[in-house]
Amino acid sequence: MALHELGYRCWNGSLRSGWDRWWVIAANGSRLAWRNPWLRRVLVLAWLPTVYLGMAFFLYEQSVDHSILARRSLIFAVRSFPESAHLLPELKEDPSAIRHSFWSMLLLVFLRYLQGTLMVIVVGMFAPSLITQDLRTRAYLLYFSHELTSWEYLLGKAMVIVSYLSLITVLPATALYILAVMLSPHLSVLYETWDLLFRIWAATLVMMVPAASIALMFSSMTVEKRYAGFGWYSLWIVGWVAHLTLQRVGGGGNWWWVSVKHTIGKVQAWIFDVEDLSAAAPAMILLAAYTLFSLVLARARILTPLRS
Repeated sequence: MALHELGYRCWNGSLRSGWDRWWVIAANGSRLAWRNPWLRRVLVLAWLPTVYLGMAFFLYEQSVDHSILARRSLIFAVRSFPESAHLLPELKEDPSAIRHSFWSMLLLVFLRYLQGTLMVIVVGMFAPSLITQDLRTRAYLLYFSHELTSWEYLLGKAMVIVSYLSLITVLPATALYILAVMLSPHLSVLYETWDLLFRIWAATLVMMVPAASIALMFSSMTVEKRYAGFGWYSLWIVGWVAHLTLQRVGGGGNWWWVSVKHTIGKVQAWIFDVEDLSAAAPAMILLAAYTLFSLVLARARILTPLRS
């Protein structure tokens, strides 16, 4: 068959401005990730912890209404959380006096422990292939044949991770806050707790930005998806095991810096006013270093094939 009509052709599709080139990459990556049926199942299961925390909010508001059974059930449900230790005496005496602190504690537990663990699972299911697949198929040649910078490319890939993490962090946490307001005896609690919405958004950003950067770094370091996934899970599991071991061997102590998960939790605790700024500042600096190092390394790995 003869070849004909070679050369430049008119583009009949819609054009994008220079400000939202990354959106095309993010939208395409999100559609590809959504094809994974196991990812869709896990996203549904990720909302189950909201039922547990929703019951805690319900029991708290019943305790405010002087229900002794609800108060005892609530104390039994939350006493295993370290963040609740200083609240238990006041919870027994006058629960209404600690509404802001108690809501903050529940939201911190939700984001730090429950959704923080699910975040590792969800990201590991699709993020390793975000850049790895482009390197293996040489799709980066098509990307960078257009007016696209390496930072725009990384932003588009990172927004895929951020969009899916929002489904298991921002949305359920915001839903929990709205539920707590609806269970309250009067809407005046909005004046008392309005800042918790902003704390939720800040705490989720502290989780999503380093996680997305680290995931992209592992994805850019190999052309095999399984190796990138192994590196991602190893980082979180080894860090958690090291933190647990050092705490038991050393009889306590601040070993949060050996685990990325606990480093994120340290900053989140400050956001929800559980930790002081002086205690959280080193964790903030370490998270910023993680993020910067991961992004610079990922960018270098992307540009290396283009230079060769």
